[in-house]
Amino acid sequence: MNEMVTMHLINTFCRPLLLYGCDCIPLCKTYVASLTHSWNHIYWKLFDANEIESITGIQLFMNDISIPDDISRQQEKFLANTRKLNSPVMHLLMNIV
Repeated sequence: MNEMVTMHLINTFCRPLLLYGCDCIPLCKTYVASLTHSWNHIYWKLFDANEIESITGIQLFMNDISIPDDISRQQEKFLANTRKLNSPVMHLLMNIV
C-alpha cells in the first residue's frame, strides 16, 4: 500500500483515538511526550526512519501538525465552545478553573 494513503488513513482513524479527551483535561509534559513518541513511532515503522530529524522532515513535508500543537488547538477550541454555552453550570465550572 502507498505510504501516503496509509498515513491518510492513520490520520483519519487513529489520530483522533490517540488524542481522544485531550481537549478537556490538562496534560503534563510527560503525557504529551508519550503521545508524541507514539505518533512518531508510526513514522518510524511506515517510512523506516530511524532519526528524529528524518521523522520531523517527513511530517513537515506531509503538513502534519505536531501532537503538542494539535492538543493546544483542540483545548482552545474546547474552551471557546464551552464559553458559548448558555449553561449556568458550565459557566460556574469555567470560573472555577
